[in-house]
Amino acid sequence: VLMERLGAFKTAEMAYQKATIVQSQFAVYQYAYLEFLIQNMKSDTTDIEKAFAAAEKNLGKAPYLLELRAAWEKS
Repeated sequence: VLMERLGAFKTAEMAYQKATIVQSQFAVYQYAYLEFLIQNMKSDTTDIEKAFAAAEKNLGKAPYLLELRAAWEKS
């Protein structure tokens, strides 16, 4: 979060992604990574799709995950 606040988006992206890999069972990390990508890396649709696929693999079709995808696809 600190790197994001400082505007170091690539570093923040790597940190969020590592958290989802190391502790994939925690939904909070999956959601934080997706929220970060959607808010700060909007044009990077490939990474966003990959993050959604990984989150779905780890969490299943969780309601908040579906809400995030719907909001992203709408925007």
